[in-house]
Amino acid sequence: MNTRAANALNGLLWTLAILAAPMPFAATTSATVSGYVRTTDGEPIASARIDIVHRPSGTAAAATTAENGAFYQSGLRVGGPYEIRVSASSYRDRSFDAVTLKPGAQPPLAVALVPLDVEEVVVTASPLASERDLNNGVGSAYSADDIANQPSVTRDVIRTLLRD
Repeated sequence: MNTRAANALNGLLWTLAILAAPMPFAATTSATVSGYVRTTDGEPIASARIDIVHRPSGTAAAATTAENGAFYQSGLRVGGPYEIRVSASSYRDRSFDAVTLKPGAQPPLAVALVPLDVEEVVVTASPLASERDLNNGVGSAYSADDIANQPSVTRDVIRTLLRD
């Protein structure tokens, strides 16, 4: 076999070896957060909101829990610090500060929310005696006697207003 044919065959074999070799996997460049939200009794909380804020950049993401209390949010920046706030109606909010995310999936976040202690507050009031009793803002009312009795040299309306 001549040198030229040997070089061509050698090049073809190297090309096939490179193409047949397994391709390296791309590096993961984002993080995911998942977990579940439950009551202190272990019951799942549906429709709870999870706000995830990357403090240095201010970027935010939000997730909502499913019927089983599970949530999932992907595409987050790697690093931190993050603030993760969990809120649901009739429950106290829960926050996690200074959370740092690694590339890929994180260990599941298990959140237990405490119910709000709701008290009924009853407010009663009596109606105004008249609309004149209602003060609609800053102002003063002066009669002619008020102006005449002001300590002023000229007993002027402008001087009375300036003293007010």
